[in-house]
Amino acid sequence: MKLATQKTELKRLRGGVRALPAPVLLLALSCLLLVVILLAASFGSVPIPVGTIMQILLNGTGLFHFARQWDPTAEVIVWQVRMPVVIGTALVGAALAVAGVLFQGMLRNPLADPYLIGASSGAALGAAIAFVLPFDVVFGSFVPLTPLLAFAGAMLTVMLVYAIARVGGQTPVVTLLLAGVVMNAVLVAFQTLILTLSPNAQFGIQALFNWLAGGIAVTSWSPIVLVGIIILVGMVFAFMLSTVDWVKRVQHTLECM
Repeated sequence: MKLATQKTELKRLRGGVRALPAPVLLLALSCLLLVVILLAASFGSVPIPVGTIMQILLNGTGLFHFARQWDPTAEVIVWQVRMPVVIGTALVGAALAVAGVLFQGMLRNPLADPYLIGASSGAALGAAIAFVLPFDVVFGSFVPLTPLLAFAGAMLTVMLVYAIARVGGQTPVVTLLLAGVVMNAVLVAFQTLILTLSPNAQFGIQALFNWLAGGIAVTSWSPIVLVGIIILVGMVFAFMLSTVDWVKRVQHTLECM
C-alpha cells in the first residue's frame, strides 16, 4: 500500500513538472545552475563565502562597486583558478547532455548512449593507441594526439557499426544497437590487448584510466573560450536537428540505408 502511494505521488510530481511552461522550467534550471556554480567556486583549500564570490563577480562586470572587504588574493583565486574550472565543467556537462539527447532521439531509444553503438569504446581504443605511441603531438605542438585519435576512433567505429547493421538496403534500429553492443565488446578486448602488450603496461593502464575518467585541467580562460565556441556551435546544430522535419529525415535515412 505504501509503495503504491509513493508511485502515485511520483507520477503526480512528474506530471506537475511536465505541465510547467518551457520558459519557466528553463528559468528555474538556469537559476539552479547559477547557484551550483557559486557553490562549486566556494569550495577549495581556501574557502570563500558565496556572498563574497557574488560581490567579486559583480565587481568584475564594472556595473557594481562593492567595497573590498576581502583579501585581494581571493579575487585572483576566484577569477583565475576556480571560475575557469567551474565554467569549463558546466560547458562539458552541457555538451554531454546534448549528445545524449541526440543519441536517444535519433535511435528512438530512451536508454541509448555512446556505449550502445560503440562510440565510447572506439574513442577509448584510439586513446589507448595514442598512449602506447612514442610521440604525443602532431603538426608541431598544436594538436595533441590523444584526443585526435580518440575522435577518429569514435567516428570510424560508428561508421563500421552502420555498415555491419545494414541489411537488405536498410538499417533497422534494433540491428544497429545489437551491432554496437558486439562492436563495443570487440573494441574493449583490443584495448586490453594493446595495453597488456605495451612495454609500459602498468603506466599505460593508469594513464589511460585517468584520461578516460576525465577532468577539467585549465589554468586560463583561453581554452574555455575556444571550447565554449565549439560547444555553442554544436548546440545550434542540435537545435536544428530537434525540429520535426530533421528528426523525421534522420529516422527515414536510418530505415532506408
